[in-house]
Amino acid sequence: MAIEVSQLADAEVAVASRDAGERHQGLKTALQQVILKNAGDEAVLDNELIRAQLKSPEALLSQYGYVERDAKLWLQASYDRSRIIALLRQANLPVWGSQRPLTLVWLAMENQEERLVLGDASALAERQQFSQFSAERGVPLLFPLMDLDDVMRVGVADVRGMFTEVVASASARYQADFFAIAALEPVAGSIKYQLSLFPKGSAGVGTQPAFYHQGETADSAAAINEMMSALSRYFVAQYAIADSGEKQQSSVTFTGINQMKQLVEIEKYLQQLSVVNTTKLSRVQGDTVTFKLELFGSEADLQRLLSLEPKISVTQDAAQHNPPAQFSADAAQVSSGAPLLLYRWRLQ
Repeated sequence: MAIEVSQLADAEVAVASRDAGERHQGLKTALQQVILKNAGDEAVLDNELIRAQLKSPEALLSQYGYVERDAKLWLQASYDRSRIIALLRQANLPVWGSQRPLTLVWLAMENQEERLVLGDASALAERQQFSQFSAERGVPLLFPLMDLDDVMRVGVADVRGMFTEVVASASARYQADFFAIAALEPVAGSIKYQLSLFPKGSAGVGTQPAFYHQGETADSAAAINEMMSALSRYFVAQYAIADSGEKQQSSVTFTGINQMKQLVEIEKYLQQLSVVNTTKLSRVQGDTVTFKLELFGSEADLQRLLSLEPKISVTQDAAQHNPPAQFSADAAQVSSGAPLLLYRWRLQ
């Protein structure tokens, strides 16, 4: 159900002209956006190495160009993502991989004194602001259709009241990893906001959110930025991987492999994971293959990222698997000696 986020090396910023000074500032802003897409937390921009690199954004530039749209001039820039990742690693900052959880957002708000739940097809400015944040920061979002099915299941009062059981039931039809219950409330010239995040399947009175954030801002645009920045930081804490410096060794085993295409896909997938430093195919036996990995983080980080890939399913514990006689014991154990889970890779 997770989403593979693309364009993590690309950014687009509005500029006043095509002159060199304006271009340099635009490329700096674009590089900031790309760094945030790959690290997820605004705090990384205060890092000494990052600040130094931002003074010379052209050094990491792959290509740039201009486009005119909506009576504005836009600078489009693409950077070398491998060098962006290397910069983050050098700065000992976390790297957020391209496979990211999808969040379904149920937002209660007011529009011209009418209370509503923001739908996916809404033309309101708030819907566009969420889309812009999602694109600029690489945080995948989904909004309910608010068709007859949704309207019959969830009302504004259910969202404003944070009735988890009702919203969880309505969320079941959507392919999302998490659902968020949020509200924007005008109060004496300002906007109060709150957001609660739940893993899909959470239900029941008294269910505690995985994450909760609230506050007060001048307007809804600032409130949306605050909510989504906080959500981005939460996901970074869960899924972005910093280099621990230990280069821990691990193994991962897949069963049911009967096509070369599967083997190639798995190796390519493992190599792009932010927790993986190096990948080596160590054993092929029957329909079972094992890769030995060197990790930036921990085995728990690895298994958390593997759980996001919709083409991967856990079959059973390797200790309970009945492997061929030639299947080595070390292939069925991770470096800590704990049993390794067996995975199955689904062909598209």
